[in-house]
Amino acid sequence: MLMFMLEDGLTFMLLELTPQRNLDPTQPAELADRMTDALNAAEFQDTINTFEDRQRDAVVGAAVQYLALDLPPDSLSEYMHGLHMISRSEDLAGRGNAAVHALQLDFVSRKLTDEANGTHATEEAVFNYINTHMVEHGYVYHGFNGTFRESIEEHGLSTTKREWDVQDAEAIHGILKNAGRGNALGWLFINSTDKVFATENMRDLYRYAAGSPEWFNHFSSEGMPNEPLMTNMRT
Repeated sequence: MLMFMLEDGLTFMLLELTPQRNLDPTQPAELADRMTDALNAAEFQDTINTFEDRQRDAVVGAAVQYLALDLPPDSLSEYMHGLHMISRSEDLAGRGNAAVHALQLDFVSRKLTDEANGTHATEEAVFNYINTHMVEHGYVYHGFNGTFRESIEEHGLSTTKREWDVQDAEAIHGILKNAGRGNALGWLFINSTDKVFATENMRDLYRYAAGSPEWFNHFSSEGMPNEPLMTNMRT
């Protein structure tokens, strides 16, 4: 089970898009280890803390994309500086997203350029490199609160195993619905039952993992009224 971790227990899983690709089986594991090491390095932690909080998910997502492209780890700090320059005038996940992609293209081009032999990366070579690493040999990701890591390591990424009692949740939902709070548990019975989601968008994944489980995040953010919920209550 290939996982990489980030700050305070957030855990992410690498799920291969094409597991039949006949790659060296150590490659995905090495990538997961490399991501864990890079994302938890003191320098990286100090760097992401220099960004505005609202950009944090986009910054982490862009860093994971850099590492997934198998670009030089020792140039990650330079790449992060480039992200910082973009973030000064643009939202990294909004209008600045095109600039982030341009920055990644530049680093790929530099990796494929051999100045000593006078060879320079062509547009086709850059496209093929990105297609190979992000599509043909790419990954999708699943993220979760580290509280669930032990269970997932024991049972796998299950569509049915949950750390809460679904029947208890249904009973609580019934009470809240009768009190006019039918949406208090969010999408518990839509997204959190018999389904597992993965994405190639690390920005969305970071936000989801930081707030997982989604239904409880919704419940706690919505809050409950201080007054007793007596309206339309039935025994």
